[in-house]
Amino acid sequence: MAKPRTLAGAFAFIVAAACAPMALLMEAPDKQLRDPENKPEVEAQGARVLLLGVDGLRADIFREELEAGHLSGFEKLLGGRDDDGGMPHAYLHPKAIAPYPSVTAVGWSTIATGKSPAEHGVTGNEMLLRPSGRFVAPVPMSVDDHADVLATFNDQLFGKLLKVPTVWQRLHEKGLTSWVATNHVHVGADRLLLPGRDDLLQGVVQTLMGHMGLSDGDEAAYSELDDGTFSTVLDALKADEVPPDVLMVYASGTDLLAHHESAPELEAQRRYLREQLNRRAGQLAAYLENHGTWYVIITADHGHTDVLADETHALGAAEEDSPGFRVLREAGFKPHPPSLGHLKGLDDAVFAHQSGAAFVYLADRSKCDEDRCPWSSPPRYEEEVLVAADAFHEARSKGGPMEESLAMVLIREPVPFEEVDHPFEVYLGDGKTMSVGAYLAQHPEHSGPAFAQRLQRLAVGPSGERAGDVLLIARTDPKKPENRYYFGQKYEATHGAALASDSMVPFVLSHPKLTQAQLGGLVKEMAGDVLFLHEVAPIIEKLATSPRLAFDAP
Repeated sequence: MAKPRTLAGAFAFIVAAACAPMALLMEAPDKQLRDPENKPEVEAQGARVLLLGVDGLRADIFREELEAGHLSGFEKLLGGRDDDGGMPHAYLHPKAIAPYPSVTAVGWSTIATGKSPAEHGVTGNEMLLRPSGRFVAPVPMSVDDHADVLATFNDQLFGKLLKVPTVWQRLHEKGLTSWVATNHVHVGADRLLLPGRDDLLQGVVQTLMGHMGLSDGDEAAYSELDDGTFSTVLDALKADEVPPDVLMVYASGTDLLAHHESAPELEAQRRYLREQLNRRAGQLAAYLENHGTWYVIITADHGHTDVLADETHALGAAEEDSPGFRVLREAGFKPHPPSLGHLKGLDDAVFAHQSGAAFVYLADRSKCDEDRCPWSSPPRYEEEVLVAADAFHEARSKGGPMEESLAMVLIREPVPFEEVDHPFEVYLGDGKTMSVGAYLAQHPEHSGPAFAQRLQRLAVGPSGERAGDVLLIARTDPKKPENRYYFGQKYEATHGAALASDSMVPFVLSHPKLTQAQLGGLVKEMAGDVLFLHEVAPIIEKLATSPRLAFDAP
């Protein structure tokens, strides 16, 4: 989020943002989203599934802490260890990969729908919706307006942004119930469970203060936020005679603390995982032990990477004076100041920050009148796209203002919005492009796990235009923090890049009565040797709708 420009503005922003969610919770932290009597006649008899979603949890950190014996609560949740120290009832996938860009809104939308970003329509934390010309930011990176964050929970914003059904909607059609706790993408679930008022207030205030640079992050507040979520879930489970068929529980402290606490090598995330989230995993395990047999899935939306929290490396910290804005202005464009809502006036370019990348949207300037530039049609290739691409290519060249910070400039020829979009290609200057795969083969320093494949899934599809007309890739050195740049405000750690640390996430499947080999077979049957997060929803559906095993209690 961008910082308010005065202390008074900061205070007003915090109060407004912190108090507004309270209206959602004045009655109870449990929202019944469906009439429990209004269920399809078909009754499925599959196994129950718990999905524990841990925001921003790196795959290597989870694996190392688990193998070191630091996560006893998670061990219990995953079926325990045998005499040899192994975990015979859990399968940890060796290579699970987040979509690109590896940011919150994209990750959870992909998990919840089972589709790629270009298919489900949520391509970033911030996006320009065309042809309406509305800028939305369900997870703000550049704007200081919190309205879309609130709309996520009190107006089901993701239900309006998504172009495909969620797994919760598909389960309902099959006669199955689902509860979602605190996660952004809950459209279609039977119940939305949220933390209590005090826990939510503390978490919101500390998160916003961290975003604005007024706090280094408060682990206690983030812990209270997650504690409130888990307490609400456990209370609901104990109060309801029949648990849901699928339960999704979301924890955010691992991500929030990593963003805002200065700690080398993600030590803040490790500590939170060991000292806070591990305890809550043990609480869930204690409930499951006495309430039938459940499949348990643990995964995350993205990873995290250490960065330097200064205006040199945070390419959005200077807002309208940031390098990207200057480049566009010097090329003759009028970039839109960061703000939510429908674009007005003669602004003809829009930035949407994704940390490791930025989307640049361009208007067809030939259709601008004296009052407004319309966004109802795509830009022209030579007159807008190539002009912007040349400007950024020059900026990243030797001696340019983005020589150190900008790794690649990607473009594609625009098509009408109702058509399937073209893949991005790397811009080489002088109107020339090269395929992403060929360029990465020559420049492996800019690559990452399945990067070309993930870029394809971002760009090519019914909603591919939401990824912009020009895609800027920040330079991110896997070994040296001083050579890592990101589009957004100042953070201690961030994500959104193609790096393995941002892209690799944990995926664990466990069941107390199945062996590791059996569980691995179930996963590989649907996902293979590499698991992408759009494959999580089909796995949940398969487990929840398959006939219950003989040892599964109803």
